[in-house]
Amino acid sequence: MILGNINKLGVEVKALSSILQRAIQHLKDTDFTSIENGKHPIQGEEMFMVVFDYKTSSEKKAEQHKKYIDVQFMISGEEAIGVGYDNPENEVIQEYNPEKDAKLYGKIKDETYFNINSGQFAIFFPEDIHRPGCTHKEESSIRKCVLKIAVNLL
Repeated sequence: MILGNINKLGVEVKALSSILQRAIQHLKDTDFTSIENGKHPIQGEEMFMVVFDYKTSSEKKAEQHKKYIDVQFMISGEEAIGVGYDNPENEVIQEYNPEKDAKLYGKIKDETYFNINSGQFAIFFPEDIHRPGCTHKEESSIRKCVLKIAVNLL
């Protein structure tokens, strides 16, 4: 997992692969005030973004992907995101579904939470189990973009 701020990119961005740099630059260059919710292709099914609005909740499921890396970018609002790793004590509530590229979890052993605010992004790799959309202080409305990058591009 990598956490950053789109408006405060420094030397660390140079340590990222060129495809991750391209994805972050795409987010930085996009005017999200004029883009509609839904799926927006960047490079066919290998790289695309999904823009959506939702309310945070304390009842979110954790997810893990195999085919795609998630670059989750907070357009507006604030949420908490849980993160953990594979452990036999994790509660699997849905086995991996290749069509949805998702395995879903309930409880995650040693799950850690962090907050993400407007302008911040979090990059989740296939080994990262993540629980986005969680309420931080109180339920809130957020606008978010999840940019999906096919693992085979790395």
